[in-house]
Amino acid sequence: MKSRDVLAMVIGDGCFAVDILRVKEVIRPLAIAPLPSAPELVEGIIELRGAVMPVVDLRRRFAVHRNAAGAPRAARFVILGVAGRVIACVVDGVLGVFHLDAADIRAPDAVGPLPARELLFGVTTIDGKICLVIDPDALLSADETRAIARLEDPA
Repeated sequence: MKSRDVLAMVIGDGCFAVDILRVKEVIRPLAIAPLPSAPELVEGIIELRGAVMPVVDLRRRFAVHRNAAGAPRAARFVILGVAGRVIACVVDGVLGVFHLDAADIRAPDAVGPLPARELLFGVTTIDGKICLVIDPDALLSADETRAIARLEDPA
């Protein structure tokens, strides 16, 4: 694993991070239009400067609840490049950008059983908190990616 800059985020009560090169931007929440036939993970779609993109709730992906401090739902949308498309990810907050050296990132297997291990590059510590480093290309299953593609282009 190489060194990288990451965006650290709060999802539920946990700290998660993603490679900053995959982050397009961080925005305040926008109105979400529902999509009745979307996969469970997809809350709906938003329009951002003329681009329509699916909204994925990362709390659902990682099976966590809103944080105990009672942060408002969808405190931020993190716009990510994922599996060849752009998606908006719902997170409870953003902690900032941090530089991680290769030695700072441990393999998920090195720390014992973790939820959603297949979605992770590794585990690190940021500001004294254990932080899970997400593999953005693993966030959507092949079936979810195909379903989203059908929603974006139903023809």
